[in-house]
Amino acid sequence: MSIKSRIRAWLNMEDISVIGAPETKFVVSRQGKPLQGFVHGVEIFNDNATTMKFVVGTLMKHFNMKEGSAITAMGACHTKGSVVLPTDTREQAEQLAQAVTADAREQNFPLVCRAISAGQEIPDNAS
Repeated sequence: MSIKSRIRAWLNMEDISVIGAPETKFVVSRQGKPLQGFVHGVEIFNDNATTMKFVVGTLMKHFNMKEGSAITAMGACHTKGSVVLPTDTREQAEQLAQAVTADAREQNFPLVCRAISAGQEIPDNAS
């Protein structure tokens, strides 16, 4: 099944509170609430212009996710507004955020992501 078909199938599911595969950990952020379950990570925000296929490819490339986990993370970002992908260090989070942003700009996508640390709150206007 192609990525496009899997994305369509995922978006047609009734239960959108899917948790990722065991090899992938991510936290769906909730607006204005402290994020828990990680120390450092990259937060990726949903937008109306970046394609789902690009996001899935980016997650596979930079976060070493398998396709199914990348689709799940992309879907959570799409439906919830953002997703946090934990990293081992703040430096790693910053490097990944920069790499994702560079790839997005190269493809003319406005994808926004940032390195964050535990306890950092999400601004009310972020989503």
